[in-house]
This record gives sequence, structure tokens and C-alpha cells, in this order.
Amino acid sequence: MKYWRVYKIVIIAIGMILTGTIGFPALAFLYVPRPALASEFLLAIRLTSIPNDGVPREYVVRAEDQDAWTKHSERIVGRVYLMRSADDKVRAFPTRGRFGISIRYDQDAKVFKDACWGVRFDIDGNPLGKEDLDIHGDTIAIPLKTESTDVWIRRGDLISKIN
Repeated sequence: MKYWRVYKIVIIAIGMILTGTIGFPALAFLYVPRPALASEFLLAIRLTSIPNDGVPREYVVRAEDQDAWTKHSERIVGRVYLMRSADDKVRAFPTRGRFGISIRYDQDAKVFKDACWGVRFDIDGNPLGKEDLDIHGDTIAIPLKTESTDVWIRRGDLISKIN
């Protein structure tokens, strides 16, 4: 009877040691604390690369990204419509809307259209009808940070605010 008690204590001790030496590092490896990436500004494009004709064009935004195991350099992290007017004012619009549904620019009608809901937005990103306002809110325009030669966009704004 005494031996069973000793065996029990030894087995519990070995279990605790294995848990500490294998289990905790494994959990720490899987859990990678990520900084607040949504507020990080990414270089979208050089200002001179956007034609100043007032027509929105789709651009790819690339950045360094990391998941739990792999660091990816120059990975596509989003797409955005950018438009530059004659006075060099740059505006941005999302390419994805509610539930990831695509938003496309209709060149002929000069409106953005949500492919699923049929919602339309004018060239400034404002909804065209009351039902559009009810579904998506007051605007789909994305705030930008422009510097002398660069256009920066917040990572969190690559996914539309209307989700």
C-alpha cells in the first residue's frame, strides 16, 4: 500500500514536469501575440502612380504579414479603389463590402455598386437612396494619410467599414 502512494506521487510529478516542459512552450508557440495591426498605416501607392483624371482604379496593397508560423514579405493584404482629382486630392473606396461582397465601379454610370445588395454609391462614396443609407450607413469612403509623394492607408480600413 505504501508503494502505491509513492508511485502515485512520482507519476504526478512526472506529469507536471512534462506539462511544464512540453505543454506550456507548445501553447506559447501557437499563441502569437499580434500588435494592433488595424491601426497600422501601410504604403498604398506613390502619388505619381495615380492618374489625376478623377476615375477610380483598383490598386493592390502589399505589406509584410505574419501568421503563427510564417513571416510573409510583400503579401497582398487588401485591395482599394483610389481616385485622384485634378487638384491632387486623393480619395479611397473599399473593394469589399458587407460580408465580403465585392463593390465594383461602373464606369458608364459613374457609381459604385454592391454586387449582392444592389446598393449604389456616388463618386464621393455617399449612398444614392434611402435604402442604401439604411443598409450601409452614411459613406463608404476611406480616410487616407497623404504625404508629399506617398498615399498611406490604415490596414483596418482595407476591409470596409460597412461590414
